[in-house]
Amino acid sequence: MNLPDARGIASVDLTSQQVSPAWSHPSAGENFSMAVDGTIHRLFIPCRKPARMLVINSDSGSITAWAPVVGDADDVFVDEVRRLVYVIGGEGHIDLFYVRAGDALVARAHVPTAPGARTGLYVPEWNKLLVAAPRQGTSDARLLVFSIDQ
Repeated sequence: MNLPDARGIASVDLTSQQVSPAWSHPSAGENFSMAVDGTIHRLFIPCRKPARMLVINSDSGSITAWAPVVGDADDVFVDEVRRLVYVIGGEGHIDLFYVRAGDALVARAHVPTAPGARTGLYVPEWNKLLVAAPRQGTSDARLLVFSIDQ
């Protein structure tokens, strides 16, 4: 679970209901979303202050990599098959990263969405990333659909 005020994360054992000691990441805060890649034991945590994504080893809690990321990040999704991470940010973009061996994050795309569009859903069975764009002025709210290339 994210602990944005403490600039850290913690895990909860659902069976014993015990909370593990928090893993801190003092270099970045306002972490409100998280995605897990179980195949490589990594957590992807976009932070807002400063705008950067942290890659954390889920076995040790250590930060293994970081990269600048879209502002006002709110949702993050992992595509384990393609080794891609999608980050949706309210500043009006999706950042797409490839996760190379050794946890290096390679920026692949900075795709425009809409101002304030920061909530989404990745549907791997459809190869689609859905993003909710809120009403802005005279523009109605809408659902943006992005196809993920094979």
